[in-house]
Amino acid sequence: PEGPGGLVAYPRFSDYLKNPGIPPPLTSQILQMPPKTIFITGAAAGIGKETALYFAQKGWYVGLFDIDEAGLGALAEEIGETRCCAHLIDVRDEVSVRDAIAFFSSRTDGRMNVLFNNAGIINAGDIESISLVNKQNNSTFLVFSPIK
Repeated sequence: PEGPGGLVAYPRFSDYLKNPGIPPPLTSQILQMPPKTIFITGAAAGIGKETALYFAQKGWYVGLFDIDEAGLGALAEEIGETRCCAHLIDVRDEVSVRDAIAFFSSRTDGRMNVLFNNAGIINAGDIESISLVNKQNNSTFLVFSPIK
């Protein structure tokens, strides 16, 4: 018997066992589901980049977000334009974050299955050797970025 969308509907499991050449409706519906999505900040290098490559390999649609435009472009090219999108983001700036979310949403029909908030600032060295501007950036980033 035919069910919704022209799929074969099996009223009983035993009917499916008699005709295993046709997949049950649930299998067909699973194959038609859109890919899961992940939004990754700090995606241009390091852990963010490796995470993006991993999820893309698993068939997810990957949103790449970072302040490193060149790194984003190279990674987006590596993954492929049909499997990802890339956009600049400064997670310290609320408007930048909102723009990035809107951009991602426009590419995924509003779906975001996972948010990987990976962006970070690294300034290594003795405290005396790090400039005041970098110290302020670190403080602003660490305190305010997670709550914006």
